[in-house]
Amino acid sequence: MSVTFTVQGSPMLTTTEVCYCVEPTGANPECQFCEGSGEEKHSVVRDSHNFGNSNARAVLGALGLDTEELYGSLSGSDIATVRQRAMVALNSSKRRAPHLRESVTGGTGGGHEANGNVTHINFTNYVAMGLNDEGLMTRIDMLDSLLEIAQDRSVAITWS
Repeated sequence: MSVTFTVQGSPMLTTTEVCYCVEPTGANPECQFCEGSGEEKHSVVRDSHNFGNSNARAVLGALGLDTEELYGSLSGSDIATVRQRAMVALNSSKRRAPHLRESVTGGTGGGHEANGNVTHINFTNYVAMGLNDEGLMTRIDMLDSLLEIAQDRSVAITWS
């Protein structure tokens, strides 16, 4: 699962890329993705970033926001406050440290993820990717760039 952070009112962009079905002999006419054209079209929101649930929780937590529910919004003075928190988090390893995770691999279990940390796993073989300090800083900076755009446009930022 993932969480998408989006600046309200951002335009949709359509990108085109070569479909995986294309071989030297051409596109597969029965391909369900490109319908035989050889090109896949994707629509994306221009001013948005998508984070995995654990990474979204880590970023939200480092910024002092609710990590229980992975949806919300910020507008107006709340954006300015969170941007200040982002600057503090980017410049304080002590603020980031509680939100870092080691990678975990292992066997059986049954459970769930809470507050961005894997407590136990629902399947037999797994890899739970960690989040190092550089990765957390990168994601905080990515979110701050969206917050800046929202602040400049006087619109909200949402996530879900």
